[in-house]
Amino acid sequence: MTQFSATEVAAMFLTKLKQVTEDWCGAKVADAVIAVPSSFSDFQRQALLDAASIADLNVLRVVNDHTATALEYGFFRNANFDAEKPTTVAFCQMGHSNFSVAIVQFLKGKLEVLCERSDKVGGRDMDECLIRAFAEQFKKKTGCDVLTNKKACFKLEDAVAKTKKILSANSEAGVSCECLMEDQDFGSNVDRDTFLDMCKPMMRKVSDVLEAAKAACNMSVSSIDAVEICGGAARVPWVKEMCSKAFGGKELSTTMNADECVARGCALQAAILSPLYKVREFKVEDSTRFPISLGWQMPDGNNGAAKAMSSVVFAEDSVMNFMKVITFRRRAPFELTAAYADEKLLPNGTPKDLGTYTIDVPVQDALKKVKVKTALTLHGTFCVQGAHIVEELEGLEEEDAPAEASEDHEASRKRKKIRRVDLHISKKGCPGLGEEALKRSKEKEEKMIQDMQEVIETNARKNDLEAYILGMRGGIAEGGKYAAYVKADDAAALSKQLESAEEWLYDHPDDPKEAFVQKLNELKVLGGPVESRYRNDMRRPELINALEESIVRFKAAAQKPTRSITDNAKLQGLEKTCDEVRSWLSDMKEQQSKLSKLDDSILTTETLEAKTEELIKVADSVLGQSDSAAPNGSGKAVDADATAGHGKG
Repeated sequence: MTQFSATEVAAMFLTKLKQVTEDWCGAKVADAVIAVPSSFSDFQRQALLDAASIADLNVLRVVNDHTATALEYGFFRNANFDAEKPTTVAFCQMGHSNFSVAIVQFLKGKLEVLCERSDKVGGRDMDECLIRAFAEQFKKKTGCDVLTNKKACFKLEDAVAKTKKILSANSEAGVSCECLMEDQDFGSNVDRDTFLDMCKPMMRKVSDVLEAAKAACNMSVSSIDAVEICGGAARVPWVKEMCSKAFGGKELSTTMNADECVARGCALQAAILSPLYKVREFKVEDSTRFPISLGWQMPDGNNGAAKAMSSVVFAEDSVMNFMKVITFRRRAPFELTAAYADEKLLPNGTPKDLGTYTIDVPVQDALKKVKVKTALTLHGTFCVQGAHIVEELEGLEEEDAPAEASEDHEASRKRKKIRRVDLHISKKGCPGLGEEALKRSKEKEEKMIQDMQEVIETNARKNDLEAYILGMRGGIAEGGKYAAYVKADDAAALSKQLESAEEWLYDHPDDPKEAFVQKLNELKVLGGPVESRYRNDMRRPELINALEESIVRFKAAAQKPTRSITDNAKLQGLEKTCDEVRSWLSDMKEQQSKLSKLDDSILTTETLEAKTEELIKVADSVLGQSDSAAPNGSGKAVDADATAGHGKG
């Protein structure tokens, strides 16, 4: 059995989204912005970046949900913001499984996330409360435990989702499920007060998030200009009431599409970052949720014993896309260990350590100044970007004297020369797949895409064969569209062949694509000429009419020379060509009229189309820029494409 990692499953999902988008847009998708909850750790963010790489997507940015929401809010209100006095907005967002509160400040052309706090509580938990309550009622009534039956659970889950929506606008709502379990129907009611009692554990979590966000922003409630709620579950009355109360009873704003604000923010961020689109500049400053520290061993100069040291490099709510340089003095290779500084802030199960970086300093006697570049990337992930040794060498350098200096001013002085030597960094235990693992996953994904494409093409060829069998059978039957174009003997033989092909098709559903193509080609040996006779007979009058109209129009133009056309020889040549085509067409029509519908066509659609194109090319070479060649004789210039289109009828 083939096993897939979570990263590979995410890559499959992104591949499918990419295919759907490309089909809808009719263009190739190369870049993307992906939104994640702010609680996503470096491991989760890097896993998504790896998944996108496997799916052949270039991620412009991994953006937090609340940041995407804030961008969608602020981008179209930019004219309302002041260049110096910030507008502060609190975004309370509750979705399926997460509740977050973000405090964001807006200036003209810029937003800054001051802080964000969240917890895993959302609409899913409300559904779970209702499911358990109704499952208990059903168990008392019938003795059947819905929670032990997945199918019954799904049915009840669908029903309570509707109940929850009704309770948002009414004091009471019902739930109804036919044949919920073991052919037993279920129906019940719940009022809003009972629902509120069920949700009390959730209310405590929501309250904690609201208070934590207010404390983290270091601002009074009165300083917040607006409170915007979004997310599907934020429509529940008790959620809105708690959000309003937490911010001093402010009236809640619902100016955005609650369900699509994150996706729209991602689209705007992608347009801003992509070189393919030109949009108004809008700076986005996001912040990290978890503080990150670096640890190292400090050599002791007296007895050689090392002392463990650590320092917080990026504190809680530090700005993303920011770099810090740390200076060490070393005479040999040393290690830096990255980790989350406060394990209590991390979601359960999140690894604390973020990997070890070995800085390969050449072994030497003298201490060297080593500068290490650390960064909190645009994606919200930590990394050590590089390291180098700084060597100071004394030398004599000349500087130009300032214009106002006296002539005897010394323009040269001693100063230290700086030489930088880049160092190699090796990583161990860092988030993300290694190069080899990433390569294997890409190959696996590409193989699955190829296999799926083969399945799609095979099914398409199978459908082509089945459609041909059914269509041709009905067509050659009495009264069918092909009946007049097929001889009796050929119809009998073709019917027998179609019947045999149908039996083969249902007996060989898993054959390769080539087998279905071959079988279809075998049927077209007899069926193809029948289709050709029918097609030619149906389209011939239209194409003959179009060619005759072109002959008349071009000959009339050739017989009316204008000042823009001075070459009479060319006009006479065009007139002669029109006469030749007319003569050819008359002869071919006469020959075709002598044939029956059972005979193969002489005057085919392909021949007529080719002859029309040939005439148009000759006319274009003579009349292409002529003012007198307009069909209505108005003296307007003839467009070659328009002429060609008219000539084809």
